Amino acid sequence: MQIAICDDDNGVCSQLETWILEYQDDNGVKIDIDIYNTAEELFASLKDGKWVDIIFFDIEFPGLSGLQVGRGIREKLGNDIVNIVFISGKTCYCKDLFDIQPLNFHEKPLKKLDIFQDLDKFVKKYNIFKLTYSFRQDGIEKGVPLAEIMYFSVYKKTINLVTINGTYTFRGYLGDVEKELPEALFCRCHKSFIVNINYVKMFKYNEFLMSDGNTIPVGRNYREKVKQCQITMELL
Repeated sequence: MQIAICDDDNGVCSQLETWILEYQDDNGVKIDIDIYNTAEELFASLKDGKWVDIIFFDIEFPGLSGLQVGRGIREKLGNDIVNIVFISGKTCYCKDLFDIQPLNFHEKPLKKLDIFQDLDKFVKKYNIFKLTYSFRQDGIEKGVPLAEIMYFSVYKKTINLVTINGTYTFRGYLGDVEKELPEALFCRCHKSFIVNINYVKMFKYNEFLMSDGNTIPVGRNYREKVKQCQITMELL
């Protein structure tokens, strides 16, 4: 999990970080934590492509408020996937939170049990319905919704992630990528290609015709797997 803590109180940041790391050790999940002291700093990082799964976000700051940046994340960045947990010393903001659709809201002083329950809620969703594929590009952790991915291709350890909105490139192995993807949605059809079956316009014996007009080859050793993909496609 990629978690961001955004609060101008370093004591709150330190307490949250300690609890999250304790949760990591207790539950055997890997968590990376980034700490921000202003809402502007967090927003700039997200705008630059930083991927975050959960934000523990204070509402009151001297500059832009957590609510303003929360709306910016949803509306200007179009990011409806990141989970936001708002925290504040006041409860008067509750009515203003509905349009941002946060995962939760907690009044200060924070309680460890509440934070653990937020993490449990996300882990349960993450393990059952992983909605994004995360990768590291130029040292920055990024993520793309699975529904937007058309296919992956690889050439000399450089992976091209082709989406409906553009292409990302990063270093890696296609076998490692395959392990991270749900079999019900993605099909390894060649040693160099994995396709999202929702974007296959036509199945042929030796190739896929994709909805963007490209053709993806079907390797001889993958034809049995492709048959299973066809069956899955017919059931969707």
